[in-house]
Amino acid sequence: METIYLAAPLFTEAEKRFNSYLAEKLREKGHTVFVPQEIEYDYRVKPLSPELKQEIYHNDIQGLTSATLVVAVIDGSDADSGTSFEIGYAVARGTPVYCLRTDVRKVDDFEFVNLMLEAETTVFTSVEKLLKAL
Repeated sequence: METIYLAAPLFTEAEKRFNSYLAEKLREKGHTVFVPQEIEYDYRVKPLSPELKQEIYHNDIQGLTSATLVVAVIDGSDADSGTSFEIGYAVARGTPVYCLRTDVRKVDDFEFVNLMLEAETTVFTSVEKLLKAL
């Protein structure tokens, strides 16, 4: 079983619900899953202090460092910048990254997603395909 870091945007209600659904599916398969939105502060309640920003950053880096696999949601017209950072961090550490792109939009005629995200990762087009690979 893997220790998975779930890298995904978490700024809309739809994103948070999808992340929860995906984490549940991964856990049902027996994996341990670190989901940043499950431990992080709701910045809409009050502004983030510099200390809290550092705490969130360090919690996420610790989660990434302990992961044996990163699952990254890269839907949207362009992948979320935080998710892209997490992918790059994992790739630089040699941690495998499975990207999930259920979005049918392509970057252009030559790329399904940004080449820098696609080059060192495995991209799946459905939750079912991702789960089957695990």
